[in-house]
Amino acid sequence: MHIHHLNCTTMRPFAFVLSGTGTLFSRSHLVVHCLLIETDGGLVLVETGFGTRDLTRPSKLVRAFTMLSGTSRDLNETTARQVVRLGHAITDVRHIVLTHLHLDHAGGLPDFPWAKVHVREK
Repeated sequence: MHIHHLNCTTMRPFAFVLSGTGTLFSRSHLVVHCLLIETDGGLVLVETGFGTRDLTRPSKLVRAFTMLSGTSRDLNETTARQVVRLGHAITDVRHIVLTHLHLDHAGGLPDFPWAKVHVREK
């Protein structure tokens, strides 16, 4: 088993809003951390980050969130692109484990419609 640590989204929200510290215009630096786990039964993703559609054709909600959070719109940070860059076929992703359903953690689900999604019921 091999585990890859991926930065699936870089965000630069205003520090004052996030933590109440810094100047009014200083920015924090955050990443959405995703895991790609290589198993004998295929690849398992823990979180997806934003998806390719979120960055190429964002909804009004995604557009507002990315603007307010200072989110990078770099397609190379999408999980789908990183899977391919690591030498795997995107269809090798068999399972996706989500800790919660925020846009920046589950937005990439449409990039993997064949994968079985695991999420806690409550």
